[in-house]
Amino acid sequence: MPETKKSSKGISPKKLSDLKVVVLCIAAATTFWILNALNKDDYNTIVDFPIEIVYNDEAYMPVKKLPASIQIEINGNGWDLLRKYFNINESPFQIDLENPASKNYILTSDLKRSLGEFISPTQLISVLEDSIKYQIDQIQTVKLKPVLDSASFSLANNYRNTGEVKFTPESISIQGPSSILKSFEGTFPVQMNQNRIAQNINKEVELRIPKNLENQVSLITESIQVQFDVVSILEGNKRLKVKKSTSQGP
Repeated sequence: MPETKKSSKGISPKKLSDLKVVVLCIAAATTFWILNALNKDDYNTIVDFPIEIVYNDEAYMPVKKLPASIQIEINGNGWDLLRKYFNINESPFQIDLENPASKNYILTSDLKRSLGEFISPTQLISVLEDSIKYQIDQIQTVKLKPVLDSASFSLANNYRNTGEVKFTPESISIQGPSSILKSFEGTFPVQMNQNRIAQNINKEVELRIPKNLENQVSLITESIQVQFDVVSILEGNKRLKVKKSTSQGP
C-alpha cells in the first residue's frame, strides 16, 4: 500500500483537513449561539456609562479632574447592552450645574428619571453610586503681597542687605479657582534666581506660577521691580587697651 504523506508536524493531510472542518463548525456554532443570545431580551448587566458635567466655564473652574462615568445596572436587549458596555456610539449623559461652587456633589437619585429616559430603550434598574462628587470653584481675581523668596538668591561673602525690600508694583494680581487662591495665604513668592550678590539690586523680575498650579492659576501681573541695598562688612582685628581701675577705701 502507498504511504500516506504527512505534514512537517507529523499530521497527515486528511487529518489536517478534518481538523479544519471541526474548527470551522465550532466557530460557526459559537457565532450562531452568540447572535441568537444577543437577540434575546431581559438581560441584566452593570456598565460604566459616560457622563459630562456641564457648567459655565468662564465663571467656574474644576480644581480636580471631573468624573467621566458612573456605574449603572441596566436591563434590555443583548445588542443594546453590548453597545452600552463598550460605549459604542454612546453620547455622554449631560449633567447641567447652574451654581457648581455651591456644593461638591449631586445625588444620583435626582438623575434617575432623566438618565432612564436618556438610555431608552434600555431600562435603568439602579445607579450604584449614591452621589457624584466633584470640586468646581468660582474663578476669582485677587491681589497678593510680593515676598522675596530667600532660597532664590544669596549674597556674596561679608555682604548684608541694609533695609527692607521694595517692590513695584506693591501687589501682584492673579486669577484662578477660589480655594487655590486661598492657599497662597495672601502672599506671592518672588524668585530672584541670582547668587553671590555684591551690589545694590534694582531689577525687573519675571513672575512664575508654581509648576503644579500652571494649568489652574494665571498671572495678570507678569513682572515686578525688585529693589534693595547691600553693604560690605569689613573684617579686622584691633587691640584695645584695658585700664584697670583702682578703688579707694573709706
